[in-house]
Amino acid sequence: MENTLLSIPEACEKLRIGKTRLYEILNAGQIKAVRMGKRTLIPVAAIDDFINGLEPFKTNKGYVLQTPVEVQNTITD
Repeated sequence: MENTLLSIPEACEKLRIGKTRLYEILNAGQIKAVRMGKRTLIPVAAIDDFINGLEPFKTNKGYVLQTPVEVQNTITD
């Protein structure tokens, strides 16, 4: 069974980013988090929404290399 709430380190691992960048994203309101006592937890659905809202990477010639969903599928495979 997959966790529905991730700790900060788990969310960083899923997004493959550092804690500082994750806190920047949280403070900007791009990902919603919840507090349980002193712990900050992030719903998996909030991370999925964030990933799906990312712009596809484009080369300087305008070619799309991968969409966010393709990237997520690569990470989870």
